[in-house]
Amino acid sequence: MTYVGEIEPAYGPYRRLQLGAARRTMLQLAFVITALMAVVGAVQGGILGVLSTVVAAVIVCAVIGYPGLELLIWVNWRRARPSTGAPARYEVGPTVSFVTDDTRMDFQLSALRSARAFRDGWFLQFRGNSVALVVPRAAFSYEDAIAIDALLLREVKLAGKR
Repeated sequence: MTYVGEIEPAYGPYRRLQLGAARRTMLQLAFVITALMAVVGAVQGGILGVLSTVVAAVIVCAVIGYPGLELLIWVNWRRARPSTGAPARYEVGPTVSFVTDDTRMDFQLSALRSARAFRDGWFLQFRGNSVALVVPRAAFSYEDAIAIDALLLREVKLAGKR
């Protein structure tokens, strides 16, 4: 069965989807920055050096990291937003499709490498492709979203066995 949903392009849902998809990466990056600064602090000043550099790393990540991500999301929205304002259509079934007036992207569900569900949508990565697709949950009805969750869970379990 193919589930079809449409959503009007708007900055709010786009921002929530991008933040949800980037959350894990941002936390990993913040951890690496903090660990590197702790090593530098240990080399330079022992335990007090570690504590002061860890505090500095947390401040740097909080002051630069999150606003930087917000700016990047806003710039991408300004660059990629549709000029027509026409709704985007998502189709999830044997193929996963993203369709607008001038764009169509199709991916075979059997090529799904990983799927991550979060509150506002699904982050899908496919084998043999560097492209990931973020599918908004708001484009589908509640019942369709539950069915898509089950479908993606089944496909990811199958993908691990291939």
